[in-house]
Amino acid sequence: MRDMMRRLKLAVNETKTHVRELPGETFDFLGYTFGRHRSARTGRWMFCGKPSKKRIARVCEKISAMTGRNRTLLSPAEMVADLNPVLRGWAGYFCLGPVSDAYREINSHTRYRFRKWWRAKHKGVIVSPCWYWSPWLERKFGLLQLKWDAIRLPHAKA
Repeated sequence: MRDMMRRLKLAVNETKTHVRELPGETFDFLGYTFGRHRSARTGRWMFCGKPSKKRIARVCEKISAMTGRNRTLLSPAEMVADLNPVLRGWAGYFCLGPVSDAYREINSHTRYRFRKWWRAKHKGVIVSPCWYWSPWLERKFGLLQLKWDAIRLPHAKA
């Protein structure tokens, strides 16, 4: 491989390069974890990529930073206008493979942080049970709820 890469005038970082035995092992590449995963819709096992735990944690950290106590001066419309492009962009990139669990985790975290931001803004107002329901937040404030949609899939012409 070294000889071939030298002829192509490419450099390989040997500390990062690994050989994996598939389908037994998984590996992370471009934000996806590739390996055997179970489809949430069909229940079948398939070899594909799903969003890696690191990327899910990173978008949750970003949402947490965006909904911190230092941003209580924003109106709900401004907060939603800041959050929705982040959620839309993340869902646009991570639309392949079994994404339902990742979307569910991010939706839950977004609802929690938005609710926490609202309570900090309004100094501990009691939150009704409808705050735990995503469609209500979507209708009331326009907060995006991630869900699998075939429209987001990339379109390639053969």
